[in-house]
Amino acid sequence: MVGYISLGQGAVVMANSGFSFMLIKEVLDSIARAYEWPRYDSTTQWPPDASMEQQEVLTVPSDLIAASVGNYRLDADHTMQLTERGKHLFIDWPDDGEAEVFATPRGQIVLSAADIFRRW
Repeated sequence: MVGYISLGQGAVVMANSGFSFMLIKEVLDSIARAYEWPRYDSTTQWPPDASMEQQEVLTVPSDLIAASVGNYRLDADHTMQLTERGKHLFIDWPDDGEAEVFATPRGQIVLSAADIFRRW
């Protein structure tokens, strides 16, 4: 995803493969050239490991929910909120709605890609 708030321009490129990195990179680079995006340079991100497996997600444990609920300042003008609803943890982003937060077996906290991209 690349976006320029001041220009009202941006692009999101998604592909259904862990091996699509070079395609996504080329599409974003081509869009940047065509629309002459300022200060855009080719991405420096690396493709995901080819052995990457589907991510298992779990309900956030109740003790972590209790410790996480609250308001968090992102910057001088924006605050996000973590709330509990029905033994589930939700994040409320300023002006972008809310999404459920999940845990992974390795102890990470994640949002589903569907929740992230449905707002765009």
